[in-house]
Amino acid sequence: MNYDCGFEKGNNWFRYRTGGILVHDNKILFVKSVIGDYYYMIGGGVHMGETSETCMERENP
Repeated sequence: MNYDCGFEKGNNWFRYRTGGILVHDNKILFVKSVIGDYYYMIGGGVHMGETSETCMERENP
C-alpha cells in the first residue's frame, strides 16, 4: 500500500506534491481545476519513499 507524504495539524492539512512544467512549441501545459476557477501544473502527491521524478511518471503517464 502506498501512502502520500502529508500530515494534519488542527484544521490544517499539508500534502507534499511535485509538479512540472511541460513546454512544447513555445506553449506551456497547465491543468484547469474542475472544482474551482484556477489552473495548476501537472504533477501529484508524492508517496513515501518516492522521488519527484517517479511521482511525475506515475501521475502523468
